[in-house]
Amino acid sequence: RHLGPTLEERLQMGALTESETATVLLGALRAARALADSGLELSALNTEEIFIDAVDGQACVRLRFRQVDGVIAQGRDAKWLAPEEAAGKPSGWPSIAFRLGLLMYCIGARAADPYPLKRGDLVRLDLKREAFGAAAVRPDMSLYYGGDRCRELMERCLATRGTDRPSASKLETALEEML
Repeated sequence: RHLGPTLEERLQMGALTESETATVLLGALRAARALADSGLELSALNTEEIFIDAVDGQACVRLRFRQVDGVIAQGRDAKWLAPEEAAGKPSGWPSIAFRLGLLMYCIGARAADPYPLKRGDLVRLDLKREAFGAAAVRPDMSLYYGGDRCRELMERCLATRGTDRPSASKLETALEEML
């Protein structure tokens, strides 16, 4: 691989096309699914952990992982949690789907951070409250400029209930259709 910029750096250069977005998300999805299938949990999945191949535009994901042990992410990583993870109850694939939804948001909003005006510990606290029935906490959708198909898929991934989020195979199929 010929590593180019991180996704965070690439977003600063301008918008990604729908096809480029799908390519990046497919790389992240496949890497995250491989970890989940191995019994490991993502420690972080964010715009500074994903590199874009300088030759073919494929996503190269530098995933930090840990054994599933109930430790809750801190700092900036806390902004990339699903509500159930913030409450200390990760749910495997549905939690990963939520994180991919946040990644879709960042690509469509051309932002490195889904909650730029909030500290990570405050986002985690709000997400934990959501897991116990409070109002949903989501990025500012008025800043999202991605395509309609990406928006629809992102919104499904960001569903409050994990059971309402797309399965890995459905998400992969939807992304492949955007290529």
